[in-house]
Amino acid sequence: MDTLQNDTTNEPIIKSHAHAQALPDQLDAEFILATKFLADILSTISSLCKVFQSDYVALSDVHQELNKAIDSITVEFISYPKYNILSTFGFHLCEYLDEITIAVIPDFVKEFAQAMVINLPIQEIGTFDEDEIV
Repeated sequence: MDTLQNDTTNEPIIKSHAHAQALPDQLDAEFILATKFLADILSTISSLCKVFQSDYVALSDVHQELNKAIDSITVEFISYPKYNILSTFGFHLCEYLDEITIAVIPDFVKEFAQAMVINLPIQEIGTFDEDEIV
């Protein structure tokens, strides 16, 4: 009787495990690219959020962290072609790109990164020009 109960209680676990093993085959490359991209860009945004979570928030700290986030996102995902600086694509995305052969990075990576940089509110005078990012 105990054996029958064990089989009935383990059956959902076994089915879930089999379903989980089949999941990577069902994911397309663009979904995985988007996930890796988000993992990289969210680590930058997380650093920025930590500034606002401290007990004392100084405007100079916010200003400095915003500029670091803008520079990080720009270097990792947008590039500065005017200055011959190419995108590095972050850690997770770059690692995935090394694993697979892909001819063109989907446009959403650069478009999302540009939207983030353009909409971050504080800029140091002279460090960022919207026309510089292409």
